[in-house]
Amino acid sequence: MFALSRAYLKGIGPKGAFATLLRRLRSRDLIILIGLWLVAASLICGLAVWFLVSRPVEQAHFGEAAAKPSPVPTYTVQFVKVTARQLYPTAEALARSWEPDAQLVGVNASWLDTAVNLVGDTTDWSFRFYSPSRQRLYLVGIGGDGQAVGAPHFQKEITPPSTVNLEAWAIDSPEALARWLDNGGGELLGRSPGADVTIQLGVGPVDGQLTWVVTGFDAATSQSLALKVDAANGQVSVLGPQITEPSTKN
Repeated sequence: MFALSRAYLKGIGPKGAFATLLRRLRSRDLIILIGLWLVAASLICGLAVWFLVSRPVEQAHFGEAAAKPSPVPTYTVQFVKVTARQLYPTAEALARSWEPDAQLVGVNASWLDTAVNLVGDTTDWSFRFYSPSRQRLYLVGIGGDGQAVGAPHFQKEITPPSTVNLEAWAIDSPEALARWLDNGGGELLGRSPGADVTIQLGVGPVDGQLTWVVTGFDAATSQSLALKVDAANGQVSVLGPQITEPSTKN
């Protein structure tokens, strides 16, 4: 460094000084110096790669919504002895006794003034069937005591409704209710015990997708949460407003 400063002061300039310094170094010294530079560069690159790989991905590309991971299952519906899938054969037998070509259109049930530990309890279920030959709907109701009654709709359907593909019906009612509870429904009922919960199975009019729609509503606070649960794979998507703070009324 002292030799380089003297050379620069004598007018050799920085380029000439660097060349003079290189001439004074032996070939072996140059090889060692270059090797050290390469080793240092490799270490720096390796550390940079390790740092980038070891950090969790925290951002999505600009303008893209980051996908939310599914919540860890927290709630379990205790009442699984009476489910929509288990009641279906009884409803189907009654509908087929009316018309052999009757096909399932939808299922629904409600739990009024309910709580987290009561969702899925024994309730009344409604099954809707459609007969292409008669062009009419047939309604079957199964009460909490297991008694089934059926009656045809008095009016013909101008447009045939979409019917349920039973092979695609993999998610039963307790699983759909549990997914609703895990994705905000449990919080809703925790804040507002006594809210109403409704579940409905049907085929989407646009996408033809078989889904459960689970809705919770508390009339006292106007809080609501509606979720769609894919009846084939259990994937959840939001339909209605997320849970909001209870409204204050004067």
